Amino acid sequence: MMTIHNRTIRSEYRESGGRLPPFTPASSCVAAALPVLAPTERLTVAQAAEEYRKLRGMAYTGDWKNSEVPYMVEPMTMVTSRRFKALVFAGPPRSGKTASLVENTILHHAICAPRKTLLVHMDRNAARDYSDDEIAMMIRSSPELAARQETGRGADNQYQKLFKGAMRFILGWPSMSFFAGKTIPTVIITDRDRMTDSIDGEGDPLSLGMKRHETLGSQGMTIEESSPGRDVTKKDHTPKTPHEAPPTTGILGDFNLGTRGRFYWTCQDCGERFEPTVDVLKHDDRDSLYEAALTTYVACPHCGGVHGPETKRDLNANGIWLHESADGGLVTIDDPAVRPTDIVSYWMQGPPARDLPWSDIMFRKLEAEAFFEATGSETKLKATVNADQGRPYLSRIKADIEQLNAETLKGRATFRPLGVVPAEARFVTIQVDVQGNRFEVQVDGWGEGLERWLVDRFTLSVPPENAPGAERNAKGEARRTIQPHLFIEDWDVLDELESRVWPVAGADHGLVAAAVTIDRNGPPGTTDRAYAFWRARKKRGKGNRFYLIFGEGRKKHLRAELTYPETRSNRKKRVARDIPVIEAGSNNLKSEVAASLMREAAGPMTYHLPSTLPATVFDEFCAEQLTDKGWEKANGGARNEAVDLSYYGKALVIVLKAEKIDWHNPPGWAAPGAASSLARPIGSERPDAELEALADTAPAATGLTASKIAAARAAARAAKRRASA
Repeated sequence: MMTIHNRTIRSEYRESGGRLPPFTPASSCVAAALPVLAPTERLTVAQAAEEYRKLRGMAYTGDWKNSEVPYMVEPMTMVTSRRFKALVFAGPPRSGKTASLVENTILHHAICAPRKTLLVHMDRNAARDYSDDEIAMMIRSSPELAARQETGRGADNQYQKLFKGAMRFILGWPSMSFFAGKTIPTVIITDRDRMTDSIDGEGDPLSLGMKRHETLGSQGMTIEESSPGRDVTKKDHTPKTPHEAPPTTGILGDFNLGTRGRFYWTCQDCGERFEPTVDVLKHDDRDSLYEAALTTYVACPHCGGVHGPETKRDLNANGIWLHESADGGLVTIDDPAVRPTDIVSYWMQGPPARDLPWSDIMFRKLEAEAFFEATGSETKLKATVNADQGRPYLSRIKADIEQLNAETLKGRATFRPLGVVPAEARFVTIQVDVQGNRFEVQVDGWGEGLERWLVDRFTLSVPPENAPGAERNAKGEARRTIQPHLFIEDWDVLDELESRVWPVAGADHGLVAAAVTIDRNGPPGTTDRAYAFWRARKKRGKGNRFYLIFGEGRKKHLRAELTYPETRSNRKKRVARDIPVIEAGSNNLKSEVAASLMREAAGPMTYHLPSTLPATVFDEFCAEQLTDKGWEKANGGARNEAVDLSYYGKALVIVLKAEKIDWHNPPGWAAPGAASSLARPIGSERPDAELEALADTAPAATGLTASKIAAARAAARAAKRRASA
């Protein structure tokens, strides 16, 4: 007892600058230490919350009411269970799970059962913000809790708070410094799916948390809560038990280790129980997605009984948690037959969440599906499945990518001559990838709904004649290859891309590119020369014809945006950022490219490859695989230029706002036929009739010999050269 009071005296001594504190009678020392001897108040976390927790906010000020989140009462009650050593809860945001299991547990321990408690947040900044915002607000709002807080040095800071009765609350983050070499009766892990699966290589958070109270037996508890944020790792999975979660890591992987409890509603018409998942949400057909979402209701899967939003409170109040039994049945948590494990686990999906209206869930679901159909991007789908539906995400693209291989792409390719733009295309883009000894160039044609055709692919490896060291030998061959990272003069070979005319099949005109985008990265020195190239073109009035680009794989939300990351210095004066650079979300855009390649039917978002491409290009399209970390090379040495060039093109059309084009009233550069502002007449230089016939006809159907087909392709290239000249 005296240790606590002596600690307070030492703190006051230091804070007073060395002056002795006033005389304190022994009775005061004893009174300050008495809370240590106070017996544990036999309240559950749920009961303590109703007794002592006060809320203060913009939406509500008053007592905590378990009736607002009835589905959290059982999990809160199990926090003090002597039967289980860990509690796992997976559920959507805005369901009250964090306030119930994290904040109410801290309040309970501070008032009813003082003990050392560790809260581990996803990172240090999150821990700091949570302390400043949520924990501080809870203490200020709850008088009994505030009265229990110690005073003096170290009693109240961002990462530690001391309460009477030897209750020490610590905020940490995923680091072994918080887990190693100490006994902690209660460990709380919040936002599990936003932290690493192995802390400093020592193990997963749940296992490490349980290790901290291993010597305490049934008196210790690790609490882990999170909304699902991981992808399903196996497409075709059939649950072996009624409540088994799909194969995944993180919170739902830990859920599978426990009793596997799920929340059930009771139909108000037939009395049957059913699980409230997004699948039971229905809506009426309306003219807009928003209007349709406003009609959302719940349909009982047994009798079809309709339950409107006004019934949600009653459905929750009469809900029940059912856990798996040892024989695969469903029982309540107090049933002796409950699944044998030392972890009690819960998984609740979106519809019961207190602050998540059904119409919001439905609207974001419909909106995300429409966005995916329009762009091929899964970012909105993943967000709404995780956050609104409370489910792990099964990537539609990843499931299809398993079938993506060179032979599949060759089988879907159509016979078209390289270098000729299909008649359906409205505009052309050119993408350039920078290598140490060459520029790799790809040309794409884009049509309505961003249907896409690979028009040409070639290499620029010969430096211009006026470049240093580019003298020709007796045979007219350059003495070196292009070296973009060393010679700014080598970049001049890209000028002709901006003005080259690409002939359109069956037409007397061709198209110049809407824009050219060039990778700014490469061997050391590449970025500096890329900036110099762009500045020189801007001086010539062609700054809007060339874009620099770089891939960013760390920002999970990013697709593509135009940024200005660089500045120039004019001696002591810094001038405005002058170089526009496309920042491209490589992981998202590569997934969109893969989805477009796997789409077989012609139409919006389909990516058509010509069978006349070199075989190595088909291999390049399949050089990467989608992993939990993003897109990575399947073989470390494989060439992947086709992947990079293709996502550069998608990033460029996003920046050009081509996704928002009204194809019935398009801008001039996307107008059909010769009406396009990018159209250029080529007269008799267009591909001959035989070449046009080849454009959409398989070789076997033409009866042409291989040599004649090769001659036709040569004619197309000659037509391009004449047109660009």
